[in-house]
Amino acid sequence: MKQCCRCKKLKQETEFWIDKRAKDGFDSACKECREPVRKAYYHRMKNKYPEKMREKAREGSARWRKKNPERNKQLGREFHKREKLMVFEKYGINGIKCACCGEIEFKFLCIDHIDGCGKEKRKIQGGGPKLYHWLKKNNYPKGFQILCHNCNMAKGFYGECPHKQRSELNN
Repeated sequence: MKQCCRCKKLKQETEFWIDKRAKDGFDSACKECREPVRKAYYHRMKNKYPEKMREKAREGSARWRKKNPERNKQLGREFHKREKLMVFEKYGINGIKCACCGEIEFKFLCIDHIDGCGKEKRKIQGGGPKLYHWLKKNNYPKGFQILCHNCNMAKGFYGECPHKQRSELNN
């Protein structure tokens, strides 16, 4: 229980905003008393930066992209490479390698839909960088694995990879 500094009522700590700067970790005023103040603050900030200023900022970044197209492309490729690496680190079982043949060359690897419904899901989620972003945004859902492009295409065309067929014959 904690006493609000404004209404002087005793309330549960869950009725207070979290404030890391405070000694006990909570704001001194309860949410009920603080809400009008918070709304006024956000309204003031919204009016402080009107739409014209926001528009100018967007134009400035668009101008930079237009002036520096090669640098913009390079930054985009680096961003997508980092995002792909994060996704592969999450889906890699024994490191970043093909789940079928063990290929480790990063440029040869891709994400595979285990259930084989990649075409339908690509229409919804998008492919390539959009897929990596979707996976990250949705907290890396199950149903995906890392395969090299050869194993992924063979699985798509023939139902399963020839590596699996060979390993079944050897056993």
